[in-house]
Amino acid sequence: MTFPLATDLDSSAHASALIDGPMVVEDEPELSNLQAVLSYPDRTQPVVALALCEEETDDIALWHEELRPIVGEHTQVYFLAPHLLGSLREGLGRKLALLEGSARIWWPGLSTRSDPGDHPLVLALEGESRGDVLAEFARQFDLSRPHVRRELKLIEDARALAEHRLAEIVEQDQRTAERLRDAHRERHRESTRAQAAETRLSAALKRLAECGCEEPTGSSTAPLTAAS
Repeated sequence: MTFPLATDLDSSAHASALIDGPMVVEDEPELSNLQAVLSYPDRTQPVVALALCEEETDDIALWHEELRPIVGEHTQVYFLAPHLLGSLREGLGRKLALLEGSARIWWPGLSTRSDPGDHPLVLALEGESRGDVLAEFARQFDLSRPHVRRELKLIEDARALAEHRLAEIVEQDQRTAERLRDAHRERHRESTRAQAAETRLSAALKRLAECGCEEPTGSSTAPLTAAS
C-alpha cells in the first residue's frame, strides 16, 4: 500500500487510503514516513501500531479487522516489521517506542518529551487470548483519549491535594497529641513533686513537735508566799 504524505493526513482525498486496509511498515523509508505522521503538528487523529511476533504476521488482516471497530474508521493502523523496532526506538525514545508483541496508541501532540502514559503501550501477556488482548487494548484506548486523560489528571490532582491536606491534618493532630501527652506528663511530675513536698513538710512539722514545741511535763512553778 502506498503511504500518504504527512502533509496530507487530514485531507479528505486520502481518507479512504488511510482506512481501507492494514498499512505494513517493512523498510526504513516507510518507517521514516510513519515517524513524520506521528510528529505532524496538525494531526487530529490517533495512530495505532502493532509489532506482531513472527508467528503472528500472517494474522495482520485479522488483527486489523478486529481493531477497526475499537479505534474507529479515521484511525490509522500500522503493522511494523520486527527488524524496524530498534530504529523506531531511536527516533521516539525508549519510553514511547514499540515492543515486539505489543501495540501502541499515539495520540496527537506526540513529542519525545511526551508522557508515555498519554500514549499507552499494550503488551500481550504470555498465554493471553486474542480476546483478552483486544479487551485490554479497548480499555487503554478509551482511557487514554485526551479529554479523558485531562479529566483523570484533574481527579488525580484533586486527590493528591486532598491527600496532602489530610497528611498535614494528621501531622498537626500528632503534634497536638504529643503536646497533650507532654502536658499530661508535666502535670503528673508536678503532682508527684507537690505530694513529695507535702510529705516532707508533714515530716518536718512532726520532728519539730517532737523536739520541744510541746509543753514540758513536771516543770510547774510553786506559788510564792508573802513573808510574815
